[in-house]
Amino acid sequence: MLTATNLVGSASASQTLSVTGPGVPSANFSFAPSSPLVGQTVTFTDLSTGEPTTWSWDFGDRTDSTSQNSTHAYGAADTYSVTLTATNSHGSNSLTKAVLVATLTTQSATLPVAGHVTGAGGVLFVSDIEIENPNAVPVTADLFFFPVTGGTASQISLTLSPLETRFLPDVVASQFSVTNLFGDLRLDSTGNPRPLLRMTSRTFGQLGSRIFGTAIPGFHTAAPTSASRFVTGLKENDDYRAALGAVNTSDADQTFSAALHGPDGTVLGTSAPVTLPPAGQ
Repeated sequence: MLTATNLVGSASASQTLSVTGPGVPSANFSFAPSSPLVGQTVTFTDLSTGEPTTWSWDFGDRTDSTSQNSTHAYGAADTYSVTLTATNSHGSNSLTKAVLVATLTTQSATLPVAGHVTGAGGVLFVSDIEIENPNAVPVTADLFFFPVTGGTASQISLTLSPLETRFLPDVVASQFSVTNLFGDLRLDSTGNPRPLLRMTSRTFGQLGSRIFGTAIPGFHTAAPTSASRFVTGLKENDDYRAALGAVNTSDADQTFSAALHGPDGTVLGTSAPVTLPPAGQ
């Protein structure tokens, strides 16, 4: 009520004013990163309104928290329903969001034949390779050399800039310090989403002023195991010889046959079936 007074007298007026509290809160939150990986820390930030005084988090994997802001790491890839319940003296409100947790995946490219080895007549055969990163982001990869004699593989790591093509001449000797040995190469790139790198090679020898050899494209683990693979330009005469190599990159025995096609596509002959154990070549 307000009372106003002057020399003549006074007058009063009153109005009713209703004062209310914040009411039931409205739960809200954000999380980062938006696409977490297994084992990566996820930060959950409270964005609730309405002056909540307590918070309850359910991370969807039978774990919880009562902190206003919280962190959590998931142990397995899955889609988790994360619920925040915000509470004050007037009541509570909940909000649920889906968090997709993924694992790192590996893309492999394999070259079945590569080496630095002396052949018949003292001809030295070497392998050059090219690795292309067709992605718009840098990609780090591991390159392995598996000797045909078995044993421990040699490994190097390399990072390619976006759209870079890396040339590695005489790769077995220059990168792995291996001489007079051949085997196979495998290029592994890991990420989420899975990055793709392309790899090709040229294995060749030099006799006098003549250089001869063949180019081999790398094949990816994404290809079905029953898919046919082709090597072109095979010759056998006074100047050329052709050697065919294979490597089993799976974890089970694999059997294959080689079919020789003529220039018109007719089958000139087929080899006997060959079975390779895991990592066999």
